[in-house]
Amino acid sequence: MAITDELDKLQKEIDAAKKNAATFEGRLQESMKRLKDDFGLDSVEKAEEESERLKEEIASLDEDVQIRLKSLKETYAW
Repeated sequence: MAITDELDKLQKEIDAAKKNAATFEGRLQESMKRLKDDFGLDSVEKAEEESERLKEEIASLDEDVQIRLKSLKETYAW
């Protein structure tokens, strides 16, 4: 009797794992669809590349703002 109980328990665990896998697959597909629809990117690798490009652009813009702010402070003696 213990073997059948163990097998039933394992079957329930397998079924739960399959359900979780299906749920996560659906979430992944939805995330990939949003990535494509919202940003025009069709892979995680392209999203990572775009993220790096945007980080560099932000850093450059931040540097430009800091330079301009310093210039304003010097010009108007805050």
